[in-house]
Amino acid sequence: MDDTPYEPDRPLFPDEHVKSSAVRRLGYDKQTHVAQVEVHGGRIYHYFMVKPAEYRSLRAAASIGEYYGKTFKPQHRIVIKVRDPALVD
Repeated sequence: MDDTPYEPDRPLFPDEHVKSSAVRRLGYDKQTHVAQVEVHGGRIYHYFMVKPAEYRSLRAAASIGEYYGKTFKPQHRIVIKVRDPALVD
């Protein structure tokens, strides 16, 4: 990791829509090793100290929601960032 400060309101890119009944979008910041997970309903979670391989495993999982809930989520510290529900389509 470098010395780039974490900025919770800065969008993490690239991010992408994913096919999942639980997860809406995923993003990853390679400089800070922060993963962003947006769930259906608009809540956004930032996960710290995520290795690139861990993020790739999440994206490549056969069931992203199941992998996220059982494997990825329990292993990482989070900050919850709530988006205005009116902005969620």
